[in-house]
Amino acid sequence: MARYLSRADLSRIAGKYIDQYYTRFRISKDAPEPIDPERLASAVLGLNVKMLPLCSDGSILGLTVFQRCGFTVTLGDGTKLVEMFMPKDVVIDSALAADNCTGCRNFTIAHEAAHHILADLFPNDYGKAVKCRGHIAYRERNGQPSWEEWQA
Repeated sequence: MARYLSRADLSRIAGKYIDQYYTRFRISKDAPEPIDPERLASAVLGLNVKMLPLCSDGSILGLTVFQRCGFTVTLGDGTKLVEMFMPKDVVIDSALAADNCTGCRNFTIAHEAAHHILADLFPNDYGKAVKCRGHIAYRERNGQPSWEEWQA
């Protein structure tokens, strides 16, 4: 079960990483700029953002990887690709590469980055505590909503 974090907790955590982003890119809080989620993920968090086809029906937009693992991707023509992922990989569905998907792509990168932030801060409550799986499906379990998904 994930640790319960209030909106105030989540805002405080987000503020810490926004400060790191602004410091890293020499952005003044007096003249704020939009945050590029991919730059935040790679330059501030040290994540590797990759784009691959994750599923054909659009039900999986992103994948967070905490341990070395293999993942089979089936292309539209039925070709199967086996990809090896390493810790700190964030995989975004390549369908989001289109120009008209910028908002969804940015949201998904930020969302997957948040999983890594929460796992770093609370390793006993999030994916890093799981020894047997390389990726975590933060989905509804036994009819209960996933706090991990909500918080990310």
